[in-house]
Amino acid sequence: MAFNASLLGAMRVEQDGQPISKFRSKKALALLGYLIVTRQPVPRTRLAHLFWGADEEQRARGELRRTLSNLSALLPGCLVINKTSAAFQPTVECFVDLWHCEQLVTQLQADSVSLTKAAELHRGEMMEGLYLDDCPEFENWLLTAREQYQQQYINTLNTLTQYYTQTGEYHNALRYISRTLESDPLREDVQQQMMLLLARTGQWNAALAQYETCAQLLASELAVTPIEETTALYQRIKTARTQPRHNLPTAPTDFIGRHHELAELATLLRDPANRLITITGIGGVGKTRLANEAGRTQISHVLNGVRYIPLEGVTNPDLLITAIAHVVGVRFSGGKPPREQLLTYLSQQEALLILDNFEHLIDKVDLIAEILQRSPEVTLLVTSREPLQLREEVVFALDGLPFPPIHTTPPEKLTSFATVQLFTRSAQRINRHFKAKEELYSIADVCRLLDGLPLGIELAAALVNTNSCITIYNAIKQNLDTLATTWRNVPERHRSLRAVFEHSWRLLKSAEQALFKQLAVFQRGFTMDAALTITGATATTFEALTTKALLSEITTNDTEEEPRYNIHPVLHQYARDMLALVREEEQATRASHADFYTTLLQSHNAGSTHTIEPDIGNCRMAWEWHVEHQHFTELQKSAPALHRFYEAKGWFQEGYHVFTDAVEALRPSLGQPAPAAPMIWGKLATHLAALLIRTGQLREAQTYATAGLAKLRSSGMETEIAFNLNILGITQLHLGDLTAAEATFRECLALYQKINSRAEQVKPLANLGSVYGRTGDYNRALQMLNEGLDICREVGDAWGEGLYLNNIAAIYHVRGDFAQARAALETCLPISDKTNNQLVKLNALYCLGEMDLKEGHPQNSMVHSQAALQIARELDDQRTIALTLKLLGITAHQLGDQETAWMHLQEGLRIAAAINIQPTILDVFDGIAQCWMAEGHKDRARYLAQYIVYHPATEQQYRDNAKQLLNTLHIHIVDKEEMSEQPTLHYMIQEVLSELRDRMKQRMIADPSVPVL
Repeated sequence: MAFNASLLGAMRVEQDGQPISKFRSKKALALLGYLIVTRQPVPRTRLAHLFWGADEEQRARGELRRTLSNLSALLPGCLVINKTSAAFQPTVECFVDLWHCEQLVTQLQADSVSLTKAAELHRGEMMEGLYLDDCPEFENWLLTAREQYQQQYINTLNTLTQYYTQTGEYHNALRYISRTLESDPLREDVQQQMMLLLARTGQWNAALAQYETCAQLLASELAVTPIEETTALYQRIKTARTQPRHNLPTAPTDFIGRHHELAELATLLRDPANRLITITGIGGVGKTRLANEAGRTQISHVLNGVRYIPLEGVTNPDLLITAIAHVVGVRFSGGKPPREQLLTYLSQQEALLILDNFEHLIDKVDLIAEILQRSPEVTLLVTSREPLQLREEVVFALDGLPFPPIHTTPPEKLTSFATVQLFTRSAQRINRHFKAKEELYSIADVCRLLDGLPLGIELAAALVNTNSCITIYNAIKQNLDTLATTWRNVPERHRSLRAVFEHSWRLLKSAEQALFKQLAVFQRGFTMDAALTITGATATTFEALTTKALLSEITTNDTEEEPRYNIHPVLHQYARDMLALVREEEQATRASHADFYTTLLQSHNAGSTHTIEPDIGNCRMAWEWHVEHQHFTELQKSAPALHRFYEAKGWFQEGYHVFTDAVEALRPSLGQPAPAAPMIWGKLATHLAALLIRTGQLREAQTYATAGLAKLRSSGMETEIAFNLNILGITQLHLGDLTAAEATFRECLALYQKINSRAEQVKPLANLGSVYGRTGDYNRALQMLNEGLDICREVGDAWGEGLYLNNIAAIYHVRGDFAQARAALETCLPISDKTNNQLVKLNALYCLGEMDLKEGHPQNSMVHSQAALQIARELDDQRTIALTLKLLGITAHQLGDQETAWMHLQEGLRIAAAINIQPTILDVFDGIAQCWMAEGHKDRARYLAQYIVYHPATEQQYRDNAKQLLNTLHIHIVDKEEMSEQPTLHYMIQEVLSELRDRMKQRMIADPSVPVL
């Protein structure tokens, strides 16, 4: 006889698998459940009061007696009943799901198996469907007990969800988190987990739909919107959905051995406590390959994917920031320093970054430390010949692959060693007829001699076409003996790799030797065409090096038409050593390399910069060669294409370094006889000024543009002078000197008209439109902009057409002609989508937000402004972020959310102050003054409005706003000459921020017109 009592769900009692149903009443079943849950004797008086408290005492005792008798008869051996108490204490076999569940979850080391069993016992709410309307005290007890066991159930589900999430079993995690949401759908933290798990399993649309479900639930049940963290996660998932999952290079060969290390690394990477893992080992031990294979195991584990960042070609430690930014997709803009922009971007990412070949950048380990500190969901997997020596670092030391011991090993066991397998596979790629079985012991000797180093084994195996394995072994052994005496200060394992290289080198034909060492001049790979053109070698010689494993084909971009090749970093160093032995040959090869890539740069137009990217390392080396040798003409030829590339890719920081090095290195040569030197220096200084504008260094940009203009004027080169004037005018525009900016753009336009350069006229026309828009001369602004729009349409410039329509809409907007503005934007937005011009789309959305607000539609304004802010943050456009935050602040204030309003305004002002663009600071002041006025702080509003009116950098629309505010307060506006001296802008910023210090955050919004570089 065996009983089964199930309380976790609808209450069910069975004997030998058959349901027991003859309970005398619902109270009898409830009383049984009560006794089972309490697990101890309960006084009969307590039971009578609990279930029949409304009856007379004698009647209650009688009902209890009859009920206990009924239960005792139905469950013999399960109840202990006496005159004073009753208890459920079975002396026969009896399974109680609730008891078993408690035992499973409270045992000292509850594992996933136990917790899974516990979770499966839950069929629903405890004693589901059981209610006793006339027993209020029992109902209170039942409610408390249900909450207790429901919480136990939720805790079990949470633990299982976390366990399966950490082990990467996301489908199991989804199973349990779904059950959590069934029990408590209003928990936003669980909704967030659900969204993440759906995204990790590739269910992107379902993840986004989960957010909508969450928002609807919160609105209908609690009349609230999702918290900021939930909405931010939604945006992150939305962005991640469109990102590639990884950029790992295609594996050229099978992955042999290292499976134990790979599993260990995968486990380490899944543990969120391991944020920095450094794979260490000598060159050629296989660090890069293992790191990439480990990265593949994590592709589905990280929301924003895995990014492989090769650092071998990053010769300047200052370019580490740029190298990382290139791969993860950060486009640097003006305002904050590039380092800060990168850290801000990474702080919003959940990603695995593989930093390959870090050993020469150890001095920049502070950047790694800051990434770890500020990006809690970024994990770094680093390969380096030495540890980084950071507190967070987990060092994963890598040795050679296992090789057969010296003592005699049966042939069938030799083939089980990874080194023997690697040698065999490598040899068979060279010679498909190679039979390892015939030379197994010699292969084992070679692998042992090379200490299991994969690179050495692959090099040795590449010699099988012309050598037996015993010959290869003897040659390497002889080289080792020589190196042991000549390289005493080099570790033995390094000597073994050098030994196999020395042997491979001697076996190369002279043409092959010449080509291999000349290939040392390349950075980050090369094409066969480039290699043959620069060195003068033949395709046969090139293919021979590939066959002998000295070159490897790489695949980093599926769209590349021509295969690219690379040399392993260790072999690259050997090649450099060989080339450096003959200085004349080295110089000639580098000169040929520089000429080739200078020609490559010149042949690319503005629309084909993507084809330069794979060779940008080589292009930069060519540039550095010309700088070093004062080749002014070659620099002049390369500069426009190189500048276009850095502009198109948003790699402003690298461009800044490249052009700064050139400008400063060539400055001392200006006094020398070369007649073209001043003009070329002026052009380079102008390109540098343009890049400085992009990085927000406006004063420095103006300095270089002014110096460059002086050199260009002396040369009389009108095209170059016009190019410079446009850049100089933009610095004046942003620094608030509108009178100077107008004159500069006018001169620029006149020069382009004189030389009949129609396409270039669109730049000064757009910028003059911006000047007149800021000064309130809207008719002249529209005249300039419509003229530029006609030119764009005439020459088929869709990108420029979208920009002009945006700027025209901005003028109609500030004039109050909203119908015309919306008409222009309706044409502009589809063009911006077609040309992927996010900057124009951003400013169009901002313009719509401002018009919505002025037309009395703050809810619509909020939608457009939030969309604009999202794009501005993606572009890291600090100026537009600040302006949009100002707009959001005013909108939130009108909607009655003052706390959010002041948070946005404070953040906007801090960003505007950080980038130090005066018109933008004054624009944010305007928003703050409006909100102060709305709250009745008239003195504060008056003080700030007067400052805005009289500051020379204030744009006309905001000066008009301030005048209107002062008129409302009946404040007479005096001439500026009658005003006492005003405080500095810096003082005003500090004073206003001091007023706002109890509010909150920071950020910014933008002039809706876009200056054109």
